[in-house]
Amino acid sequence: MHRNNEHGFGVIEVLAAVLILAFGIVGTLQAFISSDHANLATQRAQAISTAAEQAIEQMRAMTYSTLALSSLPTHTGDGNGSGDNTGNPTDPDYWVSGTNLLIPNSFASETGGLLQTVASTGEALISGGTVSPGPSTVTSDGFTVTIYRYITWFDDSCLFGSLNLCPGIDDAKRLTVAAVLSGSGPATTQKPFWLTTIVANPNA
Repeated sequence: MHRNNEHGFGVIEVLAAVLILAFGIVGTLQAFISSDHANLATQRAQAISTAAEQAIEQMRAMTYSTLALSSLPTHTGDGNGSGDNTGNPTDPDYWVSGTNLLIPNSFASETGGLLQTVASTGEALISGGTVSPGPSTVTSDGFTVTIYRYITWFDDSCLFGSLNLCPGIDDAKRLTVAAVLSGSGPATTQKPFWLTTIVANPNA
């Protein structure tokens, strides 16, 4: 008499198959989670840069004579929490010094030194206008972004040999914007995104 020795999968084979399937599911979920985190980071960066660009363009659309702050911002600490040793100030007003704005080589580095073409005391902030220095909040691509605005006198050095063709200290205006993602959780560790541009005096 012939005996059939194949009784289907045993318990060990079934457990092995379940484990393999479980590992596959976990790996797939991790890939989705990583992808979601990367997409969220990209969306946040896009929202911040868009908000900063819009703030700059709104100021650029104003006439040169009206480009001035409604009030002067005041200096603050860097705003970094305990254990944050990045040297990248969380609070943009860290760069305000009296009635001036310090212009560093990088706004993201407290120890990176100041721009050599700018006085060590910074550039004078311009007041007497209607541009709010902030902080004020805007919505950009579904995210809440806090905007800081600075308008300063830019001293253009127009050297032609030993002759300075731009001898004044108020040759143009520098528009600077810092955008910070608002919110709770990981958003609070977001560092400012900076944009700056020079607007020439059309009557110069």
